Amino acid sequence: MSSKESNSERSSPLRVLCVDDSPADGELIAAMLADSECRRFEMTLTTPAVFDRELMQTEGGFDAILYAHRGSGTNDLADLRHAIKLARDTPVIGLSELHNDELFCAAAGIGLQDFLAKSSLTTERLAHGIVYAAARGERTQREIMDALTGLPTRRLLFDRMTHALDRANRSNETCGLLLIDVDDFKRVNDLCGHDAGDQFLVELSHRFRDAMRDSDTVARMGGDEFAVLLEGMRFADAASRVAKKLLGAGTLPVNLRGVAMQPSLSIGLAMVTGGEGRRSAEWLYKAADYALYEAKTQGKNQFRVFTEHMDYEMVQAMRVDAELCEAAERKDFRLHYQPIVSAPTGHLLGFEALLRWKSRAQGWISPALFVPALERLGLMNTVGEWVCREAISQLATWQAGYDRPLIMHINLSATQLSGGQISPMLNALSREHHVDADRIVMELTETHLFNHTANVQREFTRLKNNGFRIAVDDFGTGYASYLYLRRFPIDVLKLDRTFITGLALAAADLAIMRSVVNLARELGIETVAEGVETREQLRTLQSLGIECIQGHYTGHAMSVDDVAATYGLPAGGFSSPLGGSVAH
Repeated sequence: MSSKESNSERSSPLRVLCVDDSPADGELIAAMLADSECRRFEMTLTTPAVFDRELMQTEGGFDAILYAHRGSGTNDLADLRHAIKLARDTPVIGLSELHNDELFCAAAGIGLQDFLAKSSLTTERLAHGIVYAAARGERTQREIMDALTGLPTRRLLFDRMTHALDRANRSNETCGLLLIDVDDFKRVNDLCGHDAGDQFLVELSHRFRDAMRDSDTVARMGGDEFAVLLEGMRFADAASRVAKKLLGAGTLPVNLRGVAMQPSLSIGLAMVTGGEGRRSAEWLYKAADYALYEAKTQGKNQFRVFTEHMDYEMVQAMRVDAELCEAAERKDFRLHYQPIVSAPTGHLLGFEALLRWKSRAQGWISPALFVPALERLGLMNTVGEWVCREAISQLATWQAGYDRPLIMHINLSATQLSGGQISPMLNALSREHHVDADRIVMELTETHLFNHTANVQREFTRLKNNGFRIAVDDFGTGYASYLYLRRFPIDVLKLDRTFITGLALAAADLAIMRSVVNLARELGIETVAEGVETREQLRTLQSLGIECIQGHYTGHAMSVDDVAATYGLPAGGFSSPLGGSVAH
């Protein structure tokens, strides 16, 4: 710290509130602080009876609080607990008549910054104690207040949620939490830059704060997610009115460098009413987050209220999450393989590896449910690497017993691509199992592909340079365009099953399929039709020039044993959770 900064800091007095019902002791402490040479202090003296009023009425607050404790035993700390609760973010220093090690240790456990004995108090000891406590308070303040918006952070919000729930249980009032997510915020950053994106968030934070009562807490949870804590509501429907009010606050455009950006918000609302049973802050947050997820999946720019039915679903989802974490640790998954065949000849070309999981409590779980959960829980990289290892090992085993080259399609998540480790890992596996890279086709959905263009294109280039092939799954359901097909090094288009289902009857689907197949042929891209279930569909696809087909008509997703029995391929083995080999 420079001399100028040090002098400036010392010239600004620390504001201290001394709470003591002994005027004489208070005057002595004031005199000590006035004599201090290390720092200037500005002290206010009050009594415990009006402590809370002094806190609320003093503009700007205090840097530290000295609170005189009249008890002597370790079981008599109610006054200090009350002081800490009222002070919230301001550091509290306890004062006692005499030194008592047992009392000091007990008081430290309830959140006091320090404990000083009046009998041994000196000017230096008092001043240093206050300066140290204030410095810790400033550091804590930085941790609990968001630097960009000036709003409370997640840490402070959870503290206030706990107090709000306690109050609701005592008073039979309603406490509510709204989680707010800015829809498509990435588009703001992409169009206007990250500085403008920050300005966008600041403007929204001002609107949220202006729309709320002083007793409500508006917080920034991180990124583009905000929260509003509603306390002391007498009627539950008041929270829904607040949610509508917040949606209205987001209807006016935000001007960013001459570009008018229209905000869109998704809001999840959960409430707790006293007398309904104790709920934790963690439960309230998870409930609001579940409602937010429902709002986003049902069209965005709306709010959803957490219901009893959602409560049941959330409990089930939490159980699945807990079991998934255990399953990921044990590698307790299986791969099934669906054949991909030549449309003109019917010859086997290869397989798509499909992840399967059997819950101990609920049996087989749909991938549509547990794969997003793996993403949400941060387990996708671990499980995805296991999938690649198993599928490539199995391909090597099958290829050894088959007279034509086989391919293996492996689904890839955006999380795996963003980590930047997929290409080195695949290189190592292909060398280890002596499988040519062009026999391995990595699939990514169209939506994931086009929502992560910069990172995906960079990683795709690495994969292509190493000889691996790239497929776009569910093509036709997202944002397909000629531009993207030219921009990305795509080898295979897997046409979405929704086109195939009505192919024989719908002229529009037929026209779309014909144009896509012709486009792919001109660009040198292979086409695979998914979801083929009837001979009539197959004939139509053959007439369009589709090269490969996949679906129940040519083969269901099968276990390794069933593949061996159907195609005469060697069953081989799969890696056990401990890395050994388990024979089939």
